[in-house]
Amino acid sequence: FKQMERELGDGYEVINGARPGVSTAAEVPQMFNLVRDYQCTRTIVVFIINDVESTEELRRRVQTVNDLINIREPKKKTLSARRLIIDKVRVLSFTSALIIHSRVRGATIQWYHDLYNEKLNGPNLRHLGGAFGTMSSAVPNNRTVLVIYPLMEGLKSGYPFKKIHDKVKSMAEDTGMPVLDLAPVFSEWDDHELQVHPVDHHPNGRAHKIAAKFIVMWLKKVVPTFLERPKK
Repeated sequence: FKQMERELGDGYEVINGARPGVSTAAEVPQMFNLVRDYQCTRTIVVFIINDVESTEELRRRVQTVNDLINIREPKKKTLSARRLIIDKVRVLSFTSALIIHSRVRGATIQWYHDLYNEKLNGPNLRHLGGAFGTMSSAVPNNRTVLVIYPLMEGLKSGYPFKKIHDKVKSMAEDTGMPVLDLAPVFSEWDDHELQVHPVDHHPNGRAHKIAAKFIVMWLKKVVPTFLERPKK
C-alpha cells in the first residue's frame, strides 16, 4: 500500500482495508463502512481465486488438498519394521514424497476449478457476481476497479488458473468495473522468486513491489478517470 502511495505521488493516500479469511461477498459491508468512515472516493478491490464462497462439500474437500499457498507435509506412514538408514531407503522415501506431492497438487488445482463450476458452486458464483455489481455501482460517491492477483504457482511454465481469471474478469466487467489481471505481469518470473518461502507461497516483497508499480501504471494509462481528483 505504501509502495502504491509512492508510485501515485503527492496528494494520494492508500488505506489498507483488507481482512484475512474473508470472501469478496463478505467484504461488501466492510467497503461501505470504510468509504463512509475515511471519505474514500476510490476503491481498488484485490481478488484472489479463493475469495469466492464455497459449498459445504467443497469446504470438506479442501481439508485434504494442498492449497498451493501454505504447503502441508504429506502424512507419513508409520513403519512397522525397524528403519534402516541407507541410501536406497532415502531415495525411495524421497521419490514417494514427490509422487504424493504431485497428486495433491493435481487435486488442489482441480478443487480450484470446481469452485468456478456452475454445477458445483453456482449459487456462490452468482453471489460473487452480485457483490461485484454492488461494489461497482452501489457505493455512494466512489469509483471501483478490480485487480486479480494470481497464486504464485506455474506463472512462467503455464498458469493453471487462466480460465478462472478470465471468468472472474468477465463477471466483473459485466458490472461495468474495470479489471486488471496481474497473472501476465508475473509470467516472466520463476515462482520461487516471488514466494515468501518454499513452504509459504504467499507473494513476497518483490511480488508486491511489481504489483504496486504495475497497478499504478495501469490506472494512469487505462483508467485515467479513476485518478481524477473529485470536484469540490
